[in-house]
Amino acid sequence: MLRADEMEALRLCDLEGLYQEESARRMGISRTTLSRTIARARAKVTGALLTGQRLVIQIPEHGEEPPQGIQHSDNDHPRSVPGCAGQRDET
Repeated sequence: MLRADEMEALRLCDLEGLYQEESARRMGISRTTLSRTIARARAKVTGALLTGQRLVIQIPEHGEEPPQGIQHSDNDHPRSVPGCAGQRDET
C-alpha cells in the first residue's frame, strides 16, 4: 500500500520536480525523513510495476488529518491502480 505521505513525496519530487529540501519543507518534515519516504515510495511503485501487481493508494479516512500539503475531497477513499501491490490483474 502506498501511504498518503509517500504519494505526496512522489508528487512533489517527481511530478513537480522540486528539490528534496523544498519538498520536505512543504510537507513539514526533515529532508532525511523525506529521503527515506521517497525511497520507500519509489521502491513500492517500481516493485508493483515490475511484478504486475496492483498498487493501492491510501487516502486518509474521514476525520483523519492528511499529511501537510495533501488535499482530498469528501468522497476520497482508498483506491487501486489497475496493473499495479496486492493482486494481479486478470485482464
